Amino acid sequence: MLIALVLVTLNETVLVFRPSSQAFQDASEGLAAALEDEFQFEEYLVVRGETTQTDLAQKIEATHPHLIVLMGIDAIDFYTKYQKSKAEGTVFPPGLILMSLNAEKQGEKLKNMAVITYEIPGVNSLSQMRTLLEIPIHKVGVLYSPALEGFFKAQRELCIEEKIDLVGISIKPMPKKKLKAKHIKEGLRVLVQDLEVDAVWVLNDTNLLGMRRGEADPKIIRKGWMRSLEKNKIPVLVSVRSLMDLGHLGIFPDHYRMGEQAATLIYRIRESDWKWEKDVVQYPISTVSVLNRTLVKAHQ
Repeated sequence: MLIALVLVTLNETVLVFRPSSQAFQDASEGLAAALEDEFQFEEYLVVRGETTQTDLAQKIEATHPHLIVLMGIDAIDFYTKYQKSKAEGTVFPPGLILMSLNAEKQGEKLKNMAVITYEIPGVNSLSQMRTLLEIPIHKVGVLYSPALEGFFKAQRELCIEEKIDLVGISIKPMPKKKLKAKHIKEGLRVLVQDLEVDAVWVLNDTNLLGMRRGEADPKIIRKGWMRSLEKNKIPVLVSVRSLMDLGHLGIFPDHYRMGEQAATLIYRIRESDWKWEKDVVQYPISTVSVLNRTLVKAHQ
């Protein structure tokens, strides 16, 4: 009886599609460790320029997973196309997105999908920075691209509880024009000089970092963000590791713990007969805080 139960449990397969880089590996290891030996755990590495939608489809149809985990934008794009290729009324296994920017919006395009966002709520981080610097922080400025407008509005509502006025400027170059450092510089100038914010929160917004193949545009970072933030000498909360030198406080997702958080959701859906509750969206529960002691000391 016990042996039969173990065999049935191990037939419950969790199939993970992810890139090979360390951050995604950390999340996958946290997920695998938390699932222990209760599931058949399978991974498939998505390599940009090599992996195809057909590869993903063949793996799904060969595995028949109880749940699919998607990490990174390429896996999400392939799976979106996979769902669209199927006939109307096709029933898809439940899925879970994590380790992807703007994941909530991506999840809305997919059927039977839950999401753990990569973006971290700013209200607790801003309150922490206010305490560490021992200075009043009542108005905080944010630059965001149209893709993160929903995230910005949600954060603005959360900040009201801590009596923080979150003000933002949407940065959107004219059609067919690329983002340039001057767009960032002008946005920061308006926030600091015209709107007189007490601090700046730099989001992990790929559109405003000029991200290409996982790397930020060095010109955008150096001439847009860094020079402007250095010039204005204002407290900065960063969600971008590449800007940590200019951030007084950096708050980032703990990737291994995010994998454990995903495992908790998987156990929950198994108990619900593999059916998601409506609109399952979670923020990262565990984060890593990095304090720039040099800049903090200069403000004390």
